[in-house]
Amino acid sequence: MLYCQSCNTDNSSQATRCQDCGCPYLLPYAVVLARRDGKLKGVKSGFNLPAALFGFVWAAYHRAWNLALFLFLFSLALVAFNSQLAAGTNSLLLMIAFQAAYMVIRGMYANKWLLQALKRKGYSERTTPN
Repeated sequence: MLYCQSCNTDNSSQATRCQDCGCPYLLPYAVVLARRDGKLKGVKSGFNLPAALFGFVWAAYHRAWNLALFLFLFSLALVAFNSQLAAGTNSLLLMIAFQAAYMVIRGMYANKWLLQALKRKGYSERTTPN
């Protein structure tokens, strides 16, 4: 399924332009969510590079405030933990390993977290296209 961000319309996977507005920029989404007022949101599947790189800023951009707060607090805790490790001899490699693991986990689970946040805001999965 391809999703038009201009007019919030689902299109067939073979479409090259939006069937409603003619926009050539259609995006693939794994899940399209709808709210009662008709507003649609698309959530992709797979690894999310922006979430991996930007963490809580990415979540705030998507207005997932609880997720942004959680990621921010976890980042602070990781910084505090890394500062405690700084006294060790091999601490630099360990700090890099923790940060890299945290980035990979964020990237792997970000779309699932965003999907849950949108469902809490009243969105539900669409079962049939327009």
